[in-house]
Amino acid sequence: MEIVSLIPLDQYEAPSLPTQERMQALVAKLKAMFLARNNTDVIANERASLESLQRLDEMIQEPECEPQVGELDEAAEQWLARPAARGTVLAVITPPCDQSDSFLNWARGSGHLCIAPPVSRSGPVDWARLKTSTSDKIVIVPQLEQWFLRSAEGLDRIRKLMAVLGSARHAIVGCNSFAWAYLAKAIRIDLIAPGPFTFKPMDGERLATWLAQVSQSDPVTETTFRLIGSETALLRDRTNPGVQKFFATLAGRSLGIPSVAWHMWRETLRIDGAYGMTTGSQGAHSQQRANYWVASLEELILPGTYPRELLFALHTLCLHGGMRGADLADNMPETPGAALIPALRGSQFVQEVEGILRIRPEAYPAIRNGLRSSGFPIGAI
Repeated sequence: MEIVSLIPLDQYEAPSLPTQERMQALVAKLKAMFLARNNTDVIANERASLESLQRLDEMIQEPECEPQVGELDEAAEQWLARPAARGTVLAVITPPCDQSDSFLNWARGSGHLCIAPPVSRSGPVDWARLKTSTSDKIVIVPQLEQWFLRSAEGLDRIRKLMAVLGSARHAIVGCNSFAWAYLAKAIRIDLIAPGPFTFKPMDGERLATWLAQVSQSDPVTETTFRLIGSETALLRDRTNPGVQKFFATLAGRSLGIPSVAWHMWRETLRIDGAYGMTTGSQGAHSQQRANYWVASLEELILPGTYPRELLFALHTLCLHGGMRGADLADNMPETPGAALIPALRGSQFVQEVEGILRIRPEAYPAIRNGLRSSGFPIGAI
C-alpha cells in the first residue's frame, strides 16, 4: 500500500550532516567519553541565561507544523477513499518528543470521531460502550502510547482497543516510534497496520522555508535573525553558503524532525545583553524591527556510561510519553532510589510542566543515540 503524502516507517532516513559537522560530532562524542565519569550532561558551548530563555518563551511559542497537517489531510483522504480490509488501521508514527501535538490537534479538527486516551493508563475502560460508539464510523485514535503501561495488563488493553477498532468503518491511529516498536514486538500490532507510515524528514531547505514562515507571523514587527559575529540574515540570505550549511546542520542534528529542529533553533537565539537585543522603528507609521542573534548550534551528548537507572527512566518516558514522577517510578524495572526524579529534573534531557515529566525535544537525538549505544531498543525515528 502507498500513501503519497507520507513514507513507510522503514524508509525514514534522517538528513546527513555536512562533512565538517560530522567530524565535530565525533570529537564531541569522544570528549563525552572522557567526561562521562562525572555523570554530567555534555554540551559544546555556553547556553543562554535562564532569564534570556524565559523572555524567549514569552515572545516565541512553539508553532504547529502546518506542512505536516496538510500531509495528514492528504493521507486521510487517500486512506478513506480506497477500500481497506476490515480491522486494519492506518498507523502514523511520530517521534516521542513532539510537544506541538500536531497529530492530536489534527484529529480533533478532522470532523471524525476522535477517541482521546483514558485518564488512567491502568484503570477500567467501558469497552462495550466504546465499541457501540465507534461501530461503523471513521475513528481516529491519537497518542496510542498513552493507552497502556509496559505490563501484561497494558498489552491486554491494546488488544481490546484494536478489537474495538475492528468494528469501525475506518480507523487511523497515531503512535510514537518507541511505543510502536514495543507493541510490534510484544503483540505484533504491525500485522494490522499496512505500512506503517510517518512524515517525510525535513531537509535544510524545507526547514529554512518553514522557520521563515513561522518566524515572520507578527505583522507589526519585522524580525531579523543574524549569526553572531556576522551581518548575515539567516532567513533572508538563503543562497549564502554559510546559511545553507547552518540549516543543513540543523536538519542533520534534529534528525529531520520539525519539532526538534524548532527547539534547537530556539536554543540558538540570544536576546541578552551579551549579544544585544535591538529594536527600533523609523517614524510613527513604519514597521517595528527586532533583531535576534543566532549562536552556533550546540550538540548535547548523552554518554553511554550514563547511570543505568536514569537510562531506564529516559527510555520509559520515550515509550509512554509524559508521566508524573510517581507513575514513572512505579513503572521502572527496579524500584528506583529517591534521587531519581530530582536527578531527571536537574538534567538537560527532561523538563517538568504542571507535574508532568517529558523528554526535551532538543535533547531527543542525544537521548536516542545514548539509549542505542547502551543497548536499549529504540524507535525507527
